[in-house]
Amino acid sequence: MHWNQHVSGFYFLKCSDETSYPVFHEPRTGARATKLKMKPNDQILDGNDLIHFKPKPGTLILFPGFLEHEFSVDHGKDPFRFIHFNLQAVPKEMAKDEL
Repeated sequence: MHWNQHVSGFYFLKCSDETSYPVFHEPRTGARATKLKMKPNDQILDGNDLIHFKPKPGTLILFPGFLEHEFSVDHGKDPFRFIHFNLQAVPKEMAKDEL
């Protein structure tokens, strides 16, 4: 998570099935605290508390800033480059040079 911002994003320049990929966590802390174990637990299902995406070059992913995220380990088998950015809405009172 990143403090004091509203939208986060990734833009992938170089990636493949052999490189790192983003992993997003369940944002509802109450749901995580009371979660029951899923069976089977080796598949991606609607009840999973983690989800990942395998991007291709040119993929843009936008998500709410409060969403906890990370990347899987990249073992350096293929080139991997991405841009991670955060956007913040600035209140009108704080903006300079209002028109």
